[in-house]
Amino acid sequence: MSAVHQSLSTNYVDAGHYLRQAWTPPLPSDFVVDLWCLPDPGVKPSQSLILLAKLAIYGSTRGMLTLQGIINALQDRFLFFRQNPGEPWARSIRHILSLKAMFVKVEQSPSRRGALWTLDITKGEGDKRQRRRRIHANHPSPRKADHTVSNEPLDSRDASQTFDLPTSSCLLAVPSLYQYTEDDWSQIQPCDI
Repeated sequence: MSAVHQSLSTNYVDAGHYLRQAWTPPLPSDFVVDLWCLPDPGVKPSQSLILLAKLAIYGSTRGMLTLQGIINALQDRFLFFRQNPGEPWARSIRHILSLKAMFVKVEQSPSRRGALWTLDITKGEGDKRQRRRRIHANHPSPRKADHTVSNEPLDSRDASQTFDLPTSSCLLAVPSLYQYTEDDWSQIQPCDI
């Protein structure tokens, strides 16, 4: 574990190895894991803002940054972010921090403005909470078709006629860098695609 992140060692697992493995091929152990291990293409970086935020936080002196600290780190490293300071990418960083489970808000003294954020890789790549979907009781189920599909050419049918096609909602399991628990797998239902 790096000396830089020793202060976090009592609370969180060091994310260095995890971040090294995020690359294909994985970064060698002698590379420093931070924003500076990425080239500056002069245009928007091809890496996701999620990965860039992780690298900014991990590469910081204490392994913790405020939202503004993450934005500043990206602007310091990449020309694109310096040239587009007020763009939606900065608001996306705020959204990512509150959405992704790996980003953890750290308690701080009341004298500081803005919360500090750190990485907890044990929480995985998923979202902090499942997305809520509203169920409308007065709408018919989309699986029950009110109309039948006709073999007639489209131009010979009534243009106002609509068709409710059966839909399937399923979760496709994609391997990720963290391990699933038995509870996670029990919630996944097979798809009939």
